[in-house]
Amino acid sequence: MGPNGKMQLFLEGLADADDVPTNVKKHPFGQPAITPSHTNWDFYSKIVRRFRNGKVGERKR
Repeated sequence: MGPNGKMQLFLEGLADADDVPTNVKKHPFGQPAITPSHTNWDFYSKIVRRFRNGKVGERKR
């Protein structure tokens, strides 16, 4: 996050891009999406289900 850091270079590329969606596809930033093939999918899918069910602050007993 400093001068000439990855984030800055990515954002400068977006600012200069004629076609932002194509630029993002060619130069992705960050971590890849978590999909069912991810080794920790069970953990992440439980979190998503809790948010979808509106049980974010509740603990399982």
